[in-house]
Amino acid sequence: MGIKLSITNLVEASAASVLASHQTSNYCSTEAQTPQRPFIPWRTSTTTSSADLIVDLGSSQTVGLVALLNANFTCARIQGASSSGGLFAAPPYDETVQLARNPWTGRYQHTHLTTGFGYRYLRLRIPSQEPTDGVFYYELGGIWAGTLSTTPKGWRWDVGAERLEPKIDVAPQHGGWRQRSQMGDPLLRLQATLLAGVLTASPASGDDLDDTLDLQRQLWDADYFFCYLTTGDVSQGYVMRSADDPLWTVGPGLAETPWTLEEVVR
Repeated sequence: MGIKLSITNLVEASAASVLASHQTSNYCSTEAQTPQRPFIPWRTSTTTSSADLIVDLGSSQTVGLVALLNANFTCARIQGASSSGGLFAAPPYDETVQLARNPWTGRYQHTHLTTGFGYRYLRLRIPSQEPTDGVFYYELGGIWAGTLSTTPKGWRWDVGAERLEPKIDVAPQHGGWRQRSQMGDPLLRLQATLLAGVLTASPASGDDLDDTLDLQRQLWDADYFFCYLTTGDVSQGYVMRSADDPLWTVGPGLAETPWTLEEVVR
């Protein structure tokens, strides 16, 4: 299984700022800068007109991936321009995307792999439409825009996907009944085997394993990162962190380690 990783969210960088065409009190546009908190969203004040979210990245940036997380709309336009003024009348980068419901978490999301995005301003335009949950506003749990890092070999296909459902069950000793309190929304845990090619004569020196170990170091330093499963399903992108320690088994020509990733929804 192929995966693509983005380590740094440029939308969250100190040089970035966000402005919305309209918003609801206590659900400001700045909430969209933290996709690792998808249940504290940016919320618009109406659905009777289109809504814009403009991200100033501080300077021209090369962006390889733009992800929209926990939305309640299904159609949007991702645009890029060198200024936030008249250039957005006919933006040089303009892609229409269709959000889909994630099969594991049920949240509407989209991961867009860009081509030739090198602009200072990123605009998300939400055209007028019926929200997926029937409310009278649009919501977006967060936006991730960053460069791409691809693992040299990817994952073995036997990937375990566990839907974690936060809850507390209370029951008497006789077990005659059970009372459940739901403590949050579901999140995803992935358990896989990460693969890396090895130079038999000098493992972890100038080979795929060397590159993968350096990538794991960067993921540790970042704490959380964006992981996109390239299965053809645009909804399967997640803000995640590693949940275990690497334990590599190095053999002739190939090394592997268990890798558990857990979705970050703090």
